[in-house]
Amino acid sequence: MKFVTLKSFDKKKLLIPTFIITSLILVITIFVSHAEFTSTDHVTIVDGVINYTPYDFKMMAMYEQKEGCEDPNSDACYTEVNAMPSEGYSINQDKSYCFVDDDNEKIKGKVYTNSKGEHVISDLSKRSKCILYFQEEKLTAATLIAKHVCVEPAETITEEQAKNCLVNENGYRFEGTDPNNYVRFNNEEWRIIGIFEVESEDGPEQLIKIIRTESEEKAWDESDSNNWERPATLNTYLNDTYLNTIGEKDKIASVKWNIGASDYKQTAEAVYTNETKSKTTNKYKVGLMSASDYGYAALNNTCKRTITLFDYAGSGCSDKDWLFNRNKTWTLAPSSSNTSNVLYVFNSGYVIRDSADYGYGARPSVYLKSNISLSVGSGSGDPGSSTNPYIVESSGVVTQPAVDSGGSSVEVN
Repeated sequence: MKFVTLKSFDKKKLLIPTFIITSLILVITIFVSHAEFTSTDHVTIVDGVINYTPYDFKMMAMYEQKEGCEDPNSDACYTEVNAMPSEGYSINQDKSYCFVDDDNEKIKGKVYTNSKGEHVISDLSKRSKCILYFQEEKLTAATLIAKHVCVEPAETITEEQAKNCLVNENGYRFEGTDPNNYVRFNNEEWRIIGIFEVESEDGPEQLIKIIRTESEEKAWDESDSNNWERPATLNTYLNDTYLNTIGEKDKIASVKWNIGASDYKQTAEAVYTNETKSKTTNKYKVGLMSASDYGYAALNNTCKRTITLFDYAGSGCSDKDWLFNRNKTWTLAPSSSNTSNVLYVFNSGYVIRDSADYGYGARPSVYLKSNISLSVGSGSGDPGSSTNPYIVESSGVVTQPAVDSGGSSVEVN
């Protein structure tokens, strides 16, 4: 684990032959031995070297939140550990603290988990000792945006980078061949499409949108109408018969869905613009992926956004699109050509239109309520991977990560 001292405000001044250094940036490597941290015996400062005592910083104790214990601020919910917990935990800022020597009075140090998932202790003094409490990390729409949005421009993000971050393209989306966006919901495999601002029963809010992996073959509308609110027979099935099979339906938000008519010979951005021009009058719990969801799920780096959805077969688009399942699959987008056609994904990867009374694959999609959070599973593999999917929890607390600030800071990787 690596500790990085970001900045020092030590009042003592160190004289170097030709100038006085009053502000130092130190990089310190600290090794972990159970709960105690030691360090190398020197630090490079500009072009000079000073020695320092290896025990200027010491971890006195670490506590990890017990599995299934819901109150992160209760002492009864923690057990002492000898090693820092693995992924899925963040520092509880309210309970963790530092002090100097044997004086148990808390100092002004800051302790938090930053946007990179690194544990940070800032504003340290010499001979600081810290006690850390690690709570289970709950992923809500807010924390996913705060901690998991790609920092690189969308068009430069590689396949490997896209596996673990959300791309900001008309919403925060997972893109690429197989990102780590798997979720266990209703005892089934679902995946996170992204995070979008929608109008729910609580007003406009950003919610996590997920889609079921498995599909059912259904007509979009048996009367061959592309009016979702007529209602289409697939609308009735999803929000009645199918919804009643979901044991966790209380975690699903009722929202207005985008149903603006589009043309398949348009780009993902143009289709998105058309879709968002019209929304359902009523709020529904279950819908389908939009045509633009499919378009944006292709990796931007290989599928340029100037390509129309009709040209998505191969060409670095459908083969880099995790929503492509090689089956004919309905979207929620009615065709702008007439009143009976709907856009769907053909089994070779491009988008085209067809009559609403045809039987194609329907993959239910829902928005999770804002108080619902995702926790890291206990399986093997990276969090959110197919072997270690996220688990949908019953509730969550939105905790914004602290902003990196001045002061002596250490980061733990």
